[in-house]
Amino acid sequence: MKNLENSRLATESSRFKSYVAREKLINTLRKQNADLNLITFREKAIEIFNRDLKGNSWVSIRQADEFVETLDDYAQLSVDNGAVSTKADFYKMYSNKNYIYLDGFIKNIKQLYIKTGASSIVNGQDLYNAIEQYGTIGRGKSGNFATSMAEDIALLYDSSGNLVSSGMIEAIKGVDEGKYLSGAFQYEYSPQFVKSFDQIGEVRTVTGKTPGSSLLNIPGAKTWAGKNMALSQSELMMPSIDTSNLKLEDVLLSMESTGIYTLNNPTIVLKDGTKKIVEGQFIIRKLGN
Repeated sequence: MKNLENSRLATESSRFKSYVAREKLINTLRKQNADLNLITFREKAIEIFNRDLKGNSWVSIRQADEFVETLDDYAQLSVDNGAVSTKADFYKMYSNKNYIYLDGFIKNIKQLYIKTGASSIVNGQDLYNAIEQYGTIGRGKSGNFATSMAEDIALLYDSSGNLVSSGMIEAIKGVDEGKYLSGAFQYEYSPQFVKSFDQIGEVRTVTGKTPGSSLLNIPGAKTWAGKNMALSQSELMMPSIDTSNLKLEDVLLSMESTGIYTLNNPTIVLKDGTKKIVEGQFIIRKLGN
């Protein structure tokens, strides 16, 4: 009887060891397959980037090299932030320019915008064009790129509350050197304004197909900031502001005397191209002297 029991135990032990070995092999193969997929999708994303880079004068050689060098770090950041499940998903999104995120991810990001408001930084030429040429702040029904007010305040001002240099603002915003030498202006969307947008489904995500996006736009609802990832900010699209009834002279005079120009309950351009008056404040603020 004892020999039978020992035999049974030995058989069960052997089966368990076989099961463990089989599961280990399966997991190893799965990991190898996942690693292979990651390499494949990463190479595809870089191939598309290099292809589209040809004839593109907006992205410098330095930026292009740094983009490829740091892309894997941003892919991992996207996973860590809960935007995507895997880095392979990040690369697939970049390749097809269609960014679809995990449930609840964008909802969580929007909370900071609803709590603190949204912000966008432009120069004098941008402001002039918006009022005098286009009639909207933003790209019509496509909207305007913005980050949260909390993030801009944290990066645009030093520990003493002073505005950082124009060069630093350019680095934060990832724009051409010298863009803000002639002055910088901040578009401020009040928390209530953003809440009003959200209630009617007009706060949108940015994709590689969004008008105004560049090759440096990446999945994860974060801006690409090169090696200094601490400068990377969240990014969402706010509706465009109708400026057809504004006069540039009035805006500039107001900023000269008070530093700001305020629109209460402005008219916005919806994603279907129609216009709607919504509750909230939109402020144009002159930054610095």
